Amino acid sequence: MRIVSALFLNNFRDLLKTPTLLISLLMFPAIAVIMAMFLPVPEYGEENYLEGLTAGLLAASMFAPMFVAMGPINTASNSIAEDIEKKRLRFLIMAGVNAGHYLAAIILFVMATSIPPIIVFGLIAQLSVFGFSVFFGVMLVSTLAATVLGAMVGILSKSLQQAGSISIMAMMFFGFIPMFVPMMDIDALSNIAQFLFTYQLREVMFYELVDDVNLLRAIGIILANFAVFIALFAYVYRKRGLKGKLSEE
Repeated sequence: MRIVSALFLNNFRDLLKTPTLLISLLMFPAIAVIMAMFLPVPEYGEENYLEGLTAGLLAASMFAPMFVAMGPINTASNSIAEDIEKKRLRFLIMAGVNAGHYLAAIILFVMATSIPPIIVFGLIAQLSVFGFSVFFGVMLVSTLAATVLGAMVGILSKSLQQAGSISIMAMMFFGFIPMFVPMMDIDALSNIAQFLFTYQLREVMFYELVDDVNLLRAIGIILANFAVFIALFAYVYRKRGLKGKLSEE
């Protein structure tokens, strides 16, 4: 536990020295707060009117999925790739640090830094107590899923630049599709989006307002995405692992 705590604190110090990672964690909650103040909401009788819809809920539903797709993936992949590129991973493994402790520290770090933005999204959405509890739970699971995906990208990458390139593709796929689907009437895009955990986050936020939202189905898809990421990570870790990165450095 002491090793995990030390690695956790080291990751936190690195975060304060890395503006791009800080921006990825703070940008979307900040934009959501600002848009909640100024975003127009359709009124009764207007097109797309939805009873109970607030500017805060609309803003949170747009940017909470984007945050999950971009913040955790970017942070986890960059942390591992940077340790590989700067030879810190070699030093840690040679010093006897267990790979499980290293990965646990990465995951705990990403989860800890993601909780404040998640709370901000939940508060500006003005959900009920039950709605906030469900939202907070699925956001935690989704953040953990995205972190596992980011860790897999970090292990696969040979450099920080390569990790950034792969992460951008993953972030665009999981982040932008859920945002564009409600704006674009494209069946093919909608059919893809409904199987993405980030899109189902948006569905969870609207289930109290929209009758045809199936909460259990949405949670089931999020958990299924998580299971797929875990399986992919396990496969990549068995093939590459962390110790296997030493021969590539």
